[in-house]
Amino acid sequence: MAMPSETTIRTVLGNGFQVRLKRQPQQRTVNLGLFIAHGAEDEDLDTNGIAHYIEHVFFNPNHMSRQAKKLLNTLLSAGALYEAYT
Repeated sequence: MAMPSETTIRTVLGNGFQVRLKRQPQQRTVNLGLFIAHGAEDEDLDTNGIAHYIEHVFFNPNHMSRQAKKLLNTLLSAGALYEAYT
């Protein structure tokens, strides 16, 4: 019996963020990525470190709405992982 193949969906949102959704049926997982085409390499002396700072603020649960925290906790309790990097 043939294994279902991986499927990757890619799209660009109106704000320029790139979204990638990769289905991996053999592992029963889905990977979701949000990519922003700016980061540390785009910084100069005046903005050095801002991308890393924004990453920490964005992924800090203390800055999330109650609804976002509830969703995050639901996903984490189901085995989800989330991570950011610049």
